[in-house]
Order: sequence, then C-alpha cells, then structure tokens
Amino acid sequence: MTDEAPGGMKKLDLGPTGRTVAARVSQMRSSRGLTFAALSKRLGDAGHPIPALGLRRIEAGARNVSADDLMALAAALEISPVRMLVSDDWTDPLGTGLPPDLEREEFVEWVFDRRAISRPERVRFYREEAEDAGQKFDFFMTFAERAAEEADRERLREDALVQAERRQRALSRLAELEANG
Repeated sequence: MTDEAPGGMKKLDLGPTGRTVAARVSQMRSSRGLTFAALSKRLGDAGHPIPALGLRRIEAGARNVSADDLMALAAALEISPVRMLVSDDWTDPLGTGLPPDLEREEFVEWVFDRRAISRPERVRFYREEAEDAGQKFDFFMTFAERAAEEADRERLREDALVQAERRQRALSRLAELEANG
C-alpha cells in the first residue's frame, strides 16, 4: 500500500488496468447521476453487493476489483466489461502486463480475440497491415486516374495517401519488431 486516497484511505499500488477500472467506475457512476448508495443498491439487487464504502474505496484506488466485481459493476453501470478495462486515453499504458509498445490497432485485435499478442503474431499483424494498405493504395490510385471529376480525383488521392501512411507505419513497426526479436 502506498500514498493516501481522499478521506484518509490507504491507496493501493494499482497497475494501469486497476487505475483505469477505478477511474471508469467513478466516471460512469457520475455520468449516470448515481450516488454511491444507488450504485450499491443496484449491485445488491443483482446479487453482488458492494457497500457504498467499498465503492468509495474502489474509486479512490484503495480497494482491488475482482473479476466478479468487474462484471457486476459493468452490468450495474450498463457498459461493456471491456470498456471498464480500457482507458479512453490511448497514450496511457494499455493494460497491465501488455507489451509497452503495443499499438492501438494490435490491442483492438487482441481484445476482440482476433489475434494474440505474441511476437510472431505481432509480426504477422504488421505484415498483413502493410499488404492490405498497399492494396488499398493501389485501388485508390487506379480509380483516381480514371475519375472524370477533379474533386473525385483529389478525394481518391487523399484516400490513397492515408493508406500510404498506414503502410509506412506498419512497415516501421514491423522493422522495429524484427530488429528487437
């Protein structure tokens, strides 16, 4: 335990995910106009009681949230459990135990169980990302050359440039992963 939370509670040394959950509970409870007592009642009615003091401690970072707590809180706050775990600020570490250089796109693929985050899977992800962006670049440029209206040509060229930048980002990440592997 470290530091003190508001109200003299001992603050836990939470990792990025724990801090995100605490902040999300506070944010969602407040945005829904719920008092600690009202949220506590919702949780009790759902069969997973957490006293108002326990909720205060969660928000203050002075109480850990179990997997059962997380599911019950998500249901009571009417949001996805994934939303409870993921910060809105993509500059923060994305979660406890995740590679520190994990990109947003990789994270989304992992969260939705479309891809693992092992090094070989990450390399494959960026190879596929670069290939897909290259194909879309070619597609947009081909149609830009054939477009009759200048406005259409310009819009398609802009779309092609977005894909070129996406491809370059993917190739850069791929080079970094391969160099560090």
